[in-house]
Amino acid sequence: MMGKYELAEPLYTRALQLRKDIFGVMHEDIAQSMNSLGCLNQDMGRYPESEKYLLEAIRQRELLLGGNHPDVAMSLNNLGGLYLDWSKYEKAEPIYLRAKNIYVSVFGNEHPFVAKSLNSLAGLEQERGKYDAAEKYYSECLDLKERLLGNMHPDLALTYNDLAVLYVRQKNYEQADLFYHKCLGIRKSVLGPEHPDTAQCHKNIASLYQERGEYEKAYSVFNRVLNTLKFVFGDHHTDVASAQISLAGVLQLMGRYQESLTNYSGALSILRKLVGEDHADVALTLNDMSILYFRMGNQQKAEETYIQAKRIYRNVYGNTHPHYGESVINLAQFYQSIGQSEKAVTFFTEAREVFSAAFSHQHQRTLDAINGLNACSE
Repeated sequence: MMGKYELAEPLYTRALQLRKDIFGVMHEDIAQSMNSLGCLNQDMGRYPESEKYLLEAIRQRELLLGGNHPDVAMSLNNLGGLYLDWSKYEKAEPIYLRAKNIYVSVFGNEHPFVAKSLNSLAGLEQERGKYDAAEKYYSECLDLKERLLGNMHPDLALTYNDLAVLYVRQKNYEQADLFYHKCLGIRKSVLGPEHPDTAQCHKNIASLYQERGEYEKAYSVFNRVLNTLKFVFGDHHTDVASAQISLAGVLQLMGRYQESLTNYSGALSILRKLVGEDHADVALTLNDMSILYFRMGNQQKAEETYIQAKRIYRNVYGNTHPHYGESVINLAQFYQSIGQSEKAVTFFTEAREVFSAAFSHQHQRTLDAINGLNACSE
């Protein structure tokens, strides 16, 4: 669930100013505030601002603590994560490697922080589409965690899950199923069958069935997860809403549109009550409902919900965030599909500007918007 960034930012900024008033311009607490503001701006899609804060946090920590300190490595990992979100993969790799080298130098090769660095490098290679390299890093991470934590630790389950996601990307569904079930085995044994993390594992397995086109199996598991979460949390909880959205998605694929709409509407009601109207999860649900309305032949409702989703994303993130760009291109594609080329061109143009500013002119989402514009002119 996404946070209320507009409330968090002035608090972080005020904390930074108070610390400067007390400690001066350079202090470990100043570096911590810079780090926090960097992470917040990253979440808000303000990548250049985030980079500025994170680089300053690293600079101060290097001067105060030395270049070989774990806190420096922590800030480096945050910077690497920013570059990953920003699709600046070539910048992310040396940052992640430097963080790993610091952890190895300070703690040795056999330490959980080294495992965390291996996991970060694996995620980077996965995003770059270098799946063999990603698998290698995940395997090293897995071996290290097994030696440090044993065979039944929740952190080990996380890496099993990450490996399963990698195999889904490669459409290696047999291996994905194997590792999802390894993850499930640990969580059921350690956390219990009704723990939310165990339920999440069941959801991932159901999503795998859905990916393979096994909709009946997916529906059965999603439905069981929903009932479990209702038993644990009651009917009004964000995890319950998330489970209803998953169930609605597979019902939509099964052509059971009215049941799908009922579940989407129930989830939307929960989210609006718990997190408010201007929230990214509300926008995401509205976007899913737009697709459903379009499939049901209700173009007016589809348009209304796409526009609502776009407005919420703008309110939450501003008009330069990639998530806002996604809502814009969704609306453009909708207008293109119903033959309203003039409106489609307007929104494809806006999406192109958002993605080129957030990423680059050659980023895939920028090219998608350009391709949409070209298709409208044919």
